[in-house]
Amino acid sequence: MSDIDDIAASIEHHVRRQHPPHHPPALRDAHPKHHGCVRATFVVADDVPAKLRHGVFAEPRQVYPCWVRFSNALKVRHDLAPDARGMAVKLMGVEGSKSRTQDWLMVSHHAFFARDATEFVDFPAVVSDVKFKMRAWLRIAWFFLNPRRGWPRLGGLVALFRSLKPTWNPVAMHYFSQTPYRLGPAQVMKYSVRPSEARPLGRRVGIWLRALAYLVVSNVGGMKQSHDMLREALIERLRQGAASFDFCVQVRDAPTGAEERQRIEDDAVAEWNEEEFPLVKVAEIRVLQLGEDFDAGAMMEFGQHLSFSPWHHVPEHEPVGSINLARKVVYERISDLRHELNRKVPREPLPHETPAEYLASIEVPS
Repeated sequence: MSDIDDIAASIEHHVRRQHPPHHPPALRDAHPKHHGCVRATFVVADDVPAKLRHGVFAEPRQVYPCWVRFSNALKVRHDLAPDARGMAVKLMGVEGSKSRTQDWLMVSHHAFFARDATEFVDFPAVVSDVKFKMRAWLRIAWFFLNPRRGWPRLGGLVALFRSLKPTWNPVAMHYFSQTPYRLGPAQVMKYSVRPSEARPLGRRVGIWLRALAYLVVSNVGGMKQSHDMLREALIERLRQGAASFDFCVQVRDAPTGAEERQRIEDDAVAEWNEEEFPLVKVAEIRVLQLGEDFDAGAMMEFGQHLSFSPWHHVPEHEPVGSINLARKVVYERISDLRHELNRKVPREPLPHETPAEYLASIEVPS
């Protein structure tokens, strides 16, 4: 538990230093910049295999209202800068969950960059206050290659850099859970979402070239693309119509022995081979079209104050592994700290609550 406490204390110190009470708002330590938090529905497939019908997948065609938050993982900066991209989904009105919600948290690569909490413990201090210029990337690389930390952790370094993907729109990306979760009493799963959005080769090459140009120029003011290009692209796309993702799971038997558990549940860098553990579609996420009453300002403030955690869950989807155990402590402490600094009351949204209603309800009385 000491490693987890150290991680939480380090991040808490960083948030307090970066966001003193007289400089609101206090942002998340990870995924601080979001492009939008939009309404969606989570629709369970009608052909979920019997052995996968646990938790929120138990009832075919079950529909859950949800919110989807798209984000960048690192600092608040230009959307063409190298960054991991995130997608967080909050299902509401979920029976059996203490929070009445089920959260799915995903990032733009299938593997995390630290195997377990022990490997991760020093990383927050490495990236705090860095501006992600060349010296910063060398500093991060040294975190993985420093012989004083043991064998070079090339797998983690590769996973981190492979997650730094540019995109022209958040609804056109693949996202992955990275860490494993229970699926009923005898199975574990990883999950991911695949966009229905077209991803033509020319578009993919074009965004990589623009991202490379950003790195070469290294001057946001000299770029034609907006600092908030992903927010603008998301809003423009959803004004035209709905977008969707296939929600898929990879499933394997839950480990029984300690060594097997270490290998399967507590190694977040390890890949689950899709040939051996194929992706199975169990639901669809339908991101709704923006209506005429859409308020971008309320959407952005709403997404700022929501809290997402893998520990908002039903028992059948309990997170496993030390990375997830660390998240349980860290996410709760940092969420409480953010709400304290921002003078907001932390709570989960109700299924049919509007952003304006939610925001009004979390205000701390003067």
